[in-house]
Amino acid sequence: PAKELGKIQGDYPVSFRDNAAVPAGKYGPETYAQDKPAGVPFVSAEQAYQHYKTTVPLGEPRIQLMAEIIQGKLEQHPKLFAAITQRGGVEWLENCTHYVTSARDNYWEGKGKESPFIRALIEGYSKVLENSQTITQVSSKLLRNEDVKTVNTPQPKDSVQEIATSPKTCNPLANLQPLNTAVATHMQKDVAMADVATQFIGMSSAPPETPSSTRNYQQAWGERANTGVYSANDTIMVSGSGLWRGVTQQQILETFNKHYVPLIDQAIASKSSFVVGNAAGTDQLVKQYLETQGYKLEAVNDGYTRAVKLEQDTTLTNQQPQSITPTALEVSSPVPTQPLSVVSSNGIKLPNSTPISSSNIVQKEVVTDKTIQNQETTLEKLRTWYLTAQKLGKSAEYIQRIAEVGSEFKSGAELTEKAVLAMNNDFQELHSINRITQIAQRMGDVFGIPQDNGDVIVQGKEYLISINNSHKDLTIIKKDGTVLLDIKLGQINQSRISAEVIDIFEEINNNINQSLASVKNQYLQV
Repeated sequence: PAKELGKIQGDYPVSFRDNAAVPAGKYGPETYAQDKPAGVPFVSAEQAYQHYKTTVPLGEPRIQLMAEIIQGKLEQHPKLFAAITQRGGVEWLENCTHYVTSARDNYWEGKGKESPFIRALIEGYSKVLENSQTITQVSSKLLRNEDVKTVNTPQPKDSVQEIATSPKTCNPLANLQPLNTAVATHMQKDVAMADVATQFIGMSSAPPETPSSTRNYQQAWGERANTGVYSANDTIMVSGSGLWRGVTQQQILETFNKHYVPLIDQAIASKSSFVVGNAAGTDQLVKQYLETQGYKLEAVNDGYTRAVKLEQDTTLTNQQPQSITPTALEVSSPVPTQPLSVVSSNGIKLPNSTPISSSNIVQKEVVTDKTIQNQETTLEKLRTWYLTAQKLGKSAEYIQRIAEVGSEFKSGAELTEKAVLAMNNDFQELHSINRITQIAQRMGDVFGIPQDNGDVIVQGKEYLISINNSHKDLTIIKKDGTVLLDIKLGQINQSRISAEVIDIFEEINNNINQSLASVKNQYLQV
């Protein structure tokens, strides 16, 4: 029915257990005119469930049955698994709804975990995610020639791992028609990249109704697109939207941060290589990001760029600020405990007073270990700044400028006083937000009033605090309506946290500590 309504375009048969013979007829909302022979996969997850549901009692056993079927479906159709991952994984599923009847009274219906179907979907997805991470870890060990003999978790024939590791038999773009004559010339380099690549990462920023080469490429690559499973033997073609057809830089950046960075990070962790075009927009963001992660960019005659991990840059780690967690709303990141300062023409100095400039980072053939260490430390802080700015919700132009500063520094340019000041200000802002979220969380635990929608409300004389741990939301509003902090789904949307506000919240926290200590003392004396 979903396919007939145009909500899905592909077929998603599921091989489950013994694939028993199934007679023609109606299976829930689906009707089949022909018998399904034994051994042939079920034509859908629904058909598999309807066949096996009579073998288990109602309630939790049937939810487990559905979860197993969904797990098989996601393993056998990796692009469905990748689509969920790109949208936020379990957190995204927990905010989805499942309604199939107008009365909304079906057993499987509801929002998030209130829906037995979504609970089954979350469990099935989580199992596939766990298995894929196990495979990646084992693959990494094998690549390091460690003594790994067997993998205990058997994978279905059409699993992500098999697709990702099986040799590519043809160029997926070889017979793809360009959108128009203007695109045809640019597409030549894309076909050349696809010829040397083994996998594809790409997601269009354009609306669904707008023609998109990236969307066409993703479909052409099929199950080798956005797999999330990579190895050191992979060369990954990365393609994305440019600044045309009404697509803005902000849209491109949002798509890059949401969809590209998680997949690219997984490929980086596996030491994959990349090929990427040279257009404005996504291509430039990808190249700048790879360069900050220690990749060397090499121009290729066919008009694209190849990015290869430099062995000497393996000391540079790939850390990034973590999202707000349900148990602690702190936005943690590897922010330096001391502000960064560097030597420049303005006289700013590093803690060890060692200058960093093109003349002393590389002095012809003599490079000191301390200078290299200083450069690596600064590059790491620049990378942290880039990720911190993303977490703070800075503009696309601001974040792109940070990437440019990183590239300029790697080329030997000095950090300006303005850049150092901006970096330290961003670190301090995130640190302040971390601290105030910790205290707000504590206030919620002590004074909070739970609401039916899952929020916890703290109504004070001067401030209203709203916390939702499951959604990773936090809002702090002053009595006059001024929003001091607004965090939704772990993303900082607005922040006006001043030193004065921090002092007030620190005083509240101290009062809580004193009150609890007094209560504890009285209790121990009873």
